[in-house]
This record gives sequence, C-alpha cells and structure tokens, in this order.
Amino acid sequence: GGGDLQGSVQALVEARKLCERAGILETREGADVLTCLGKAQCDRGESEDAIKVLQQARKIRETTNTLEEPDGANLLASIGAAKGRSGDARGALQVYAETRKLRERLDAVDTTDGAALAAATARAAEQLNDTTACLEAYAEARRIHEVMGTLETPDGLDLLQQVGRVQSGRGDLAGALESYSEARRF
Repeated sequence: GGGDLQGSVQALVEARKLCERAGILETREGADVLTCLGKAQCDRGESEDAIKVLQQARKIRETTNTLEEPDGANLLASIGAAKGRSGDARGALQVYAETRKLRERLDAVDTTDGAALAAATARAAEQLNDTTACLEAYAEARRIHEVMGTLETPDGLDLLQQVGRVQSGRGDLAGALESYSEARRF
C-alpha cells in the first residue's frame, strides 16, 4: 500500500545519499538509483519532484553516454509519465516521441515496453482531446501486442477496452462495439 511506497522512497533517498558520499551518483548506477526514486515519487503523486530527479538522471546518462540504451529509453518514458501526471500532456507527448525514436534506434519498438509507450502516448493525446492521434497510438500498441502474441493478456484486453471507450466517446459506436466484443471474446 501507500506505506510501502513511502518506505521505498525513503530507502531510495538514502541510496541517493550513499551514492553522493561514495562519489558514484554521476554514474550509470547513480542514474539508476535516481530513476527508481523518480518513478516511486511519481507513483506517490509527487510528479514535480519526480520530474526534477528524473531530469537529473537523464543529465547523468547523457554525460556518461548511457542514454542510448534500453534503460535510457525507460528513463525517458518515466519522464514522460511524470509530465503527464503533472498535467503537462504536451510535454509528455514530446518526451514520448523522443523515446519512440530512441526505441527505433535500439530496435526495441516491438517489446512490452514499446507497447506500454504507445499506450502512454495514446493517453497523453487523449488528455489533449486529440482522438485521432490517440487512436493511432492505440493502433500502434495493438500492432505490437499482435506481433508479440500478447493481445490476449490483461494489458491487451485493457488496450481493447480503452480503444472502445475512445471510439464510443467520439461517436463511433460500431467501432466501439467491435472493440468491446473483441475484448469479451478473450
């Protein structure tokens, strides 16, 4: 529950202090500690603090030339999530686009994280009332789930339900019905 999250944030704050004292905060390992701290802060609803900590992790990864790897892509996605949580959907979309390009360079688009990124992009587009971009991003998430054979998982089912909800909201009742009934078939 919330107490566990509080405990993990405190433990990660301690880990950050230890990294600082040991002189290793400005390394990949230090960036990993900051990334975990930022994610935990974001989960607790402390998105402004999370953004600061995650941006610090990004600077370290840029300085140590470790941004261009899967953990770097996950860090960028976390920055996007924190921006989205803080109400900055436009900022989230910008970071998600950057993350997508990095995943392309890493040949890591058709992965679980790639599908999650596409779904997060859809949610940010929906926050801006851009249902076209939203449905395009959900279509990308679906394509990835189909490639991976994971459409019949809880994430895949959630995706189909979200698509149905957005289609219904824009008045595409036939499309919504199709998405909902596909989700029920699984």
